[in-house]
Amino acid sequence: MNRRDYIILNEIVKNPTIKDKYLIEKLNLTKRKLDYSIEKINDWLELNNIQPIIKKNGKYYFEKEVLKILQVTDEENMMLFHTSRERIELILLVLLTSKEKILLSKIAEELNVTKNTVSNDIKIAREDLKSYDLKIEYLRNKGYQIVDKEWSKRLVATELISKIVKSYNGPLVLKNIMAISNDEESNVRDKIKYVENMLETKFTDYSYYSLIFIIIMISRRIEIKQFIDTDYLIEVKDISDTDEYKASKFILEENKNIPDEEYIYLTLQVFSSKSIYRSRLSNNIIDNLSSEVKLFLDVFEKQAATVVDNKEFLIEKLINHLIPAFYRIKYKLRINYQFDVYTAEEFDDLYWLVEKSIYPLEDFFNQKIPENEIKFITLIVGGHILETTTEKNRNKNYVAAVVCPNDISFSQWMRSELSLMFPYMDFLPAMAIREFMKIKENNYDVVFSTVPIEADKPIYIVNQLMSKDEKGFLKKCVEKDLHIVQKPMNMKTNKLLSIIKEYAIISDEDSLANKLEEFLSENVDTENHSDSIQLFDILRPNFINVIEKIDNWDSMIELGCKPLLENNAINNNFISNLKNNINNILDYATLAKRIALPHLGKIDGAKKIAMSLVLCRNGIKDKKGNKYYVVVFLSAPEKIGHLKAMKQLML
Repeated sequence: MNRRDYIILNEIVKNPTIKDKYLIEKLNLTKRKLDYSIEKINDWLELNNIQPIIKKNGKYYFEKEVLKILQVTDEENMMLFHTSRERIELILLVLLTSKEKILLSKIAEELNVTKNTVSNDIKIAREDLKSYDLKIEYLRNKGYQIVDKEWSKRLVATELISKIVKSYNGPLVLKNIMAISNDEESNVRDKIKYVENMLETKFTDYSYYSLIFIIIMISRRIEIKQFIDTDYLIEVKDISDTDEYKASKFILEENKNIPDEEYIYLTLQVFSSKSIYRSRLSNNIIDNLSSEVKLFLDVFEKQAATVVDNKEFLIEKLINHLIPAFYRIKYKLRINYQFDVYTAEEFDDLYWLVEKSIYPLEDFFNQKIPENEIKFITLIVGGHILETTTEKNRNKNYVAAVVCPNDISFSQWMRSELSLMFPYMDFLPAMAIREFMKIKENNYDVVFSTVPIEADKPIYIVNQLMSKDEKGFLKKCVEKDLHIVQKPMNMKTNKLLSIIKEYAIISDEDSLANKLEEFLSENVDTENHSDSIQLFDILRPNFINVIEKIDNWDSMIELGCKPLLENNAINNNFISNLKNNINNILDYATLAKRIALPHLGKIDGAKKIAMSLVLCRNGIKDKKGNKYYVVVFLSAPEKIGHLKAMKQLML
């Protein structure tokens, strides 16, 4: 089984309902090549006495033993396959980390492809580098090299390293392609561990591995006298007196007589690396950042028509994330992470609302925040909302570990979604692989991980951002493995049976009940009505009133809430609470100068997601004299179930 086969198997395990089209597009395959890879995977499984993978009704089926296979990889075989895009990235990295020019034949040998393939890849690579103002130069009988600004070269190299390290067997691929010896790697690992202790921090798994290869790359560039440009804009006084700067000097101590700019450059890499614990910034910067984060959340609550619980804790989490982001954004150290559209669609509406609310932070950074940075902020905000939405259940029967080597924001989102899916589980704080390996197995019952890991307890491999199908399949697998019977399901089964009995003669009631149970279990878990609620679902024509004028807010509230009450979307407490607090609510519940959005949640009488609208031609004033011509009443018992409708309302 080569690397391509391993990737395909991993994707299937994560999402058994995955479409062939997705695998074909992701790996740049033909349908025939995909089928051939699955044949090879099955041959290999049979050799290991494991039943082959089968596909039935659009879903792959496999034995649990496959998970153990993913935990043990053949390092040599894992190097044998790269997609065309991966090859191009590796070629660029070879050129940027080599101490000399590289011949075409040497690159072909390293990547196990023909010279013609490498030649075509280099043509594409040349186009990729144009956006960085870099060129690939060829000198006869000497080979290829990348020329122009050193800052741009470093930027490309760090981005490539950060991306490749997240790929399948990424650290092994980097070690091989950069020709790193065990001693060289071990020396850098020791230095990073020393730095972690020095800074009283802990890098995430991916940041830890990225730093290893970034440090080696920097050292090699220094060794061949390719120093960082002196004309890039960095405020030295912001950096030179920090512990991170001292750490960088320690890391590069073996390199003699190098410019201060090299220490500063490495300091930026350390600053921008994601840590499990908070990194350092000056108190002044943190105070200013904290104020802008609060303002951002205020705007977000207004745009999303929701109330964020435990806001101070969320502010703390956002600040912890934004400290390294401060340096990434300020010095344009781009975060290289490709959010998978296939899985990321679940938080698309939330992302849109966060983006609409982000301008206070853009004012703080004095520039537009990149798309990927906003997506990470979305993960943190969404993860927090999901976490605080989860109803606390004291009767937890299982303890679950969540392992994610990526950014903490991913881990928090994953943990929150899993908590909602499995309310009978007590979830340990999300952790990196290095942390997980230190805890005792009797401290947890099951493991949810984004990567294959070793453990004697049941392990479920999941995507960082799960689709609805993936959630449904995972829920079904876990409940089957743990022999958990969901009572609501049985209630539905019994209700259906009673209806059928009224109109039909049943010859085998038990068999029918089992079939109904099976059918419901296949469908109900994948349904999340909140995710799919559209504006037209909750704002029906008969929920809209057009009037000339109205005397006061009590009358407006009664008129707007009438259809909501009649449709059992709210109770009378909702109306009373609106009347008693309307002046305070209007301070934040506005979409525009002329549109009011009074809304309340579950605790105030909201029973289900619904919306009504009153258009008043003469308008109605609040206590401050602001006049509103459109008043939208929103019942929002959930924190995020109405977000799609809110997005559509504002478009």
